[in-house]
Amino acid sequence: MTDKKTKKRKPLYRRAPSENFRLQKRDKEIIYQIYKHRFLNSRHITALIEGSDQRILRRLNVLFHANYLARPLEQIRPYKRGSDPMVYGIGNEGAKLLERDFKIPRGKIEWTRKNREVKQVYLEHTLMVANFMVCLEIACKSKRGVELIPEDEIYKIFISRIEKQQNIGWKLSVERNSGKTNKKYNLSVIPDKTFGLYFPNDPPGKNKALFFLEADRS
Repeated sequence: MTDKKTKKRKPLYRRAPSENFRLQKRDKEIIYQIYKHRFLNSRHITALIEGSDQRILRRLNVLFHANYLARPLEQIRPYKRGSDPMVYGIGNEGAKLLERDFKIPRGKIEWTRKNREVKQVYLEHTLMVANFMVCLEIACKSKRGVELIPEDEIYKIFISRIEKQQNIGWKLSVERNSGKTNKKYNLSVIPDKTFGLYFPNDPPGKNKALFFLEADRS
């Protein structure tokens, strides 16, 4: 027999908001971390956020149903195993919170539609970059003598001439032999992620290093 008091499990990809939802302080940190990486899976989030894994997983569920987070449908695949961690992006209410509390402009993006249109290749590539950055952040926190310089701080420290944030990249020309002639191509190279490392025990001028990450899935 089924216990009538047992709560009915909510659907995984269709929202069923609770009337008594209340935003918590830790929820804001979760939303901001996901914004930084575009997409994170639940293992990334429990590794980054302090607290019980089970409580964080429950909050992720609540935040999804309240439209603060999204679960991109592209993660549903025939060969997907049930043990794979759930992937999260930003929902419309999450975008409003980022604008209100973190001064991050929302623009005119409708995030529910944007997450629905994400393709598998983009999703997997973004998670690959996120996995590297999450591991790096955790490693820096656990080791003395090195600190992670986040991407938004790079512009203040290394590139003071840039007045507003924009992508770091290079323009270059490449020649390719095509039969009897050489063809010239103009390309733009933009790294998947930019970050720095700060070594407080080293002398000034030699205590910061800048890195450009390229995640090649071939």
